[in-house]
Amino acid sequence: MRCPYCGAEVHERICDYCNSEIMGFTSESVFGSNAIDEARTVDNNIDFNRTADVPLYTEINSSAACVEEYSTKKKTTALILCILFGWLGVHHFYTGRWILGILYLCTYGLWGLGVVFDIVMIATDKYKDKNKRKLLK
Repeated sequence: MRCPYCGAEVHERICDYCNSEIMGFTSESVFGSNAIDEARTVDNNIDFNRTADVPLYTEINSSAACVEEYSTKKKTTALILCILFGWLGVHHFYTGRWILGILYLCTYGLWGLGVVFDIVMIATDKYKDKNKRKLLK
């Protein structure tokens, strides 16, 4: 059985590679219907009742074999907010970057230079939210 989040081979309820909980995992799905659960050893450090921190949107970059996480915030909304109200830092508040939002609010968008910089960053897909995730297109 393979992990639906990272694609690694899974033999237990928690993926060893990305630590995600595999929903619907049964010993029969991996070992066949004659598997004996008592024969399996369980690591006492694994919490089987935890919730996995799985990003809502992911894209697999085949050239680097890594997973890029995407924010729930949209790029076009952030760009419009930056153009119209960038000097107030509204785009930073929208993406959860409160400290930068307050700094822009107090300095009128870093005297306009920060707003121009942010417009370029958002337009070229280099702007990230508070969790260092790219904005949705």
